[in-house]
Amino acid sequence: MIRRNLAVLGAIFAGAALVTPALAETSMLVNVQFPRHHPLYLGVILPFKKNAERVTEGRLKVKLSDSGLGPSRTMWKMVTSGVADMSIMFTAYERKRLAIFGFSQLPFATKDASSASMAMWKTYIKFLKKKDPFKGVKLLGMTTLTGTHIYMRNKPFNTVADLKGVKVRTGPGVQAKIMKAVGAVPVVGVGKHFHPYMSKGIVDAMIGNPSTLNTYKIAKYVKYETRIPGKWGNAAFAVMMNQKKFDSLSAKDRKAVMSIAGANLSRTGGAAYDKQTKAARESGWKIKSQFASPALLANLKKIVAPFEAGWVRSAAKRGVDGKALLAYYRSQQGLPAK
Repeated sequence: MIRRNLAVLGAIFAGAALVTPALAETSMLVNVQFPRHHPLYLGVILPFKKNAERVTEGRLKVKLSDSGLGPSRTMWKMVTSGVADMSIMFTAYERKRLAIFGFSQLPFATKDASSASMAMWKTYIKFLKKKDPFKGVKLLGMTTLTGTHIYMRNKPFNTVADLKGVKVRTGPGVQAKIMKAVGAVPVVGVGKHFHPYMSKGIVDAMIGNPSTLNTYKIAKYVKYETRIPGKWGNAAFAVMMNQKKFDSLSAKDRKAVMSIAGANLSRTGGAAYDKQTKAARESGWKIKSQFASPALLANLKKIVAPFEAGWVRSAAKRGVDGKALLAYYRSQQGLPAK
């Protein structure tokens, strides 16, 4: 009897040993709303998938959606509701919750994607993490674009008057407000709108960068580029994970995931943008490029100044020293404080 019971117990334990790895596996669905050649896909999503599965020794299986699971503006709800376990979101889409990240859109505050992405993560840690702006999701990392310039279909942008009444594709929030102050007619649109807007002449100008022009195949619709030192603006992107999904991982796997997140995602995301920007400029497009003249820059800075001051005031209402934050963000990129 004893021998038979021992045999039964042995079989039970052997079976448990066989099923334990399968039970320990967790599937994670990542929303992919970008083309497969987009820097955020190549520089953030793919490295995360590869590294997350590696550091968890295969216990975390990262699955990628075939296409976007919803509109870009719904990323926060998508992640918190569990439609997707992870997604990348442009912070400007959460205008109230993440309004503090409006500083990323301000002109004259970007060197390149690598510098700005690392500076963004450091600035978040130093000034904003304690405010917990991402309460409700697990923030895995942040990254930025390479910064934007101004592209025109039919005429160069030499003076502020050249944009008066011109329809300009721009991002939401601060970017759109600044373009309106310049005298342009801002037309807000996400990536999927870029090609139809430019190819059909819905807009006559756009705020973008070389990587964007190549990614969305719109370089051939642009004749002129006016490059802005410090860039005309930028965009901060948050890499978010469903909090319950993150908490469901073992302590070992939570630690493993965070070991490849944070600054690592800023580094790979920024590098991917800079790589594509460099490749775009060397791809032979026939856009006539020029740097903004000192006079044009002086006028643009006068227009931008009230928006920067306004952001500083709004930051103060949230208990953040906006001037110190901006100075730090720029200094981390080797840029002047103002």
